[in-house]
Amino acid sequence: MQPRIGQWNCHALAQALLPLIGSIEETQEALSCYTEHYERQYAQRLSQKFGLVDNLPGDQELFAEYLDLMAATHTDFTLAFRNLSQITLEPSAQENALRDLFVDREKLDQWLLTYRHRLQQEHSIDAERAVRMNQFNPKYVLRNYLAQQAIEKAEKKDFSEIDLLLKILANPFAEQSEFETYAQLPPDWATQLSVSCSS
Repeated sequence: MQPRIGQWNCHALAQALLPLIGSIEETQEALSCYTEHYERQYAQRLSQKFGLVDNLPGDQELFAEYLDLMAATHTDFTLAFRNLSQITLEPSAQENALRDLFVDREKLDQWLLTYRHRLQQEHSIDAERAVRMNQFNPKYVLRNYLAQQAIEKAEKKDFSEIDLLLKILANPFAEQSEFETYAQLPPDWATQLSVSCSS
């Protein structure tokens, strides 16, 4: 089965673009180096998100297990990575913020055992790792419900929420303790909310 991009498969897309790009063979050859570069960059970014410095066999499987666990339990992606930075080599109360995000805590705890073992393999230092991870895992993101609230105010000619969001999101990796509520889980009413680009 061909990989799909939207409703187009790659072959159909290549056919449509032929007048611009030349032959399919030349295009595939040009893209082959991109695929390798993309995969290398993706692996590097994941290592940074997980706070790892070295690349060791098994890392990609470790990452995939965490991503799969988040997907299976509909865990908030942003908070799951941000709170992962608080994990220490020795279990502590700090990890409760992360555990509280997961429905299946038993599977998370099993994963954390493997993760801690991996951290020990490179003699990771908790405080240094937390700083590094927080440079790659934002605390603040533009969630749909925040955008919706700003849109509703703007429709009434009140642009204060837009200005505030711009200020917060200008430094998404910083703690900004005065805006802590903007980093929390979305409220229940926002679970079905969808904000379009045309809003």
